[in-house]
Amino acid sequence: MRYFAGVIMFLICFEAFSQGFDWQYSYRLPYSIPSQFIGLSGGYSINSSSGDFDFLEDYTPCCKYKSGTGNSIEFGLIYEKWITPLSSVVLKTSYFATNSNFEQTIQVPRSDGISDYITKYRYSMSENRQTLNLSGFFKHRLMESHLSVLGGINLQFYLNSGATHTEEIISPSNEVYIDGSRKRNIKNGIYGNYNKVPINPTIGLIYDYTTIRGYYTSISTIMHIPITNVVNNELWKEWKFQISVSILKSID
Repeated sequence: MRYFAGVIMFLICFEAFSQGFDWQYSYRLPYSIPSQFIGLSGGYSINSSSGDFDFLEDYTPCCKYKSGTGNSIEFGLIYEKWITPLSSVVLKTSYFATNSNFEQTIQVPRSDGISDYITKYRYSMSENRQTLNLSGFFKHRLMESHLSVLGGINLQFYLNSGATHTEEIISPSNEVYIDGSRKRNIKNGIYGNYNKVPINPTIGLIYDYTTIRGYYTSISTIMHIPITNVVNNELWKEWKFQISVSILKSID
């Protein structure tokens, strides 16, 4: 009898808390630990683009962009459901604003009628786009700590975009445009049609810490792995390395 009583007392006194937070809802056991949370999320990412896609002016090929840099900001709503003391599923809807910058230098053979020479041009593109993102993650705590790994899928729904384009003469030093300048804006730049619903897997680490009873904050580092291109029928992969902060409140 003492043996069974000891086992029962052990089970009562050592509960497995989802999130790992021992929020004291009552001075007497048992009491219910919340398993559902909603909150706000914000993030910033550094982006790296790689590819081989055409840039055209008035349908005339100018160059191929092969690499670029950029950044994104994110604001969203998040829902989390703990399905075991160590695992949860996370759903998030968010607004992304992304900026990208590309440069490419080309060489064009020229002649002034007396001698031949090479002119170098630098093409630049500054691009921005807005998307609505839907994400689903599976999250698992590591060794019952507040640190977790996560993995999931991110769907992007294209909303809007814009871009500015320039061409600049790098050399020779005496080469100029008809107006005497060495740099001009390209009014009708073309670089392909956007993929309306790109799909990207995501992986990362996330750390949860409690603030007050029923609330906790998550800080995550997430990598977006591109499996689809930014534009259709062209090679443009965009990697995102993101830091996010979420504040969540229990709803049960």
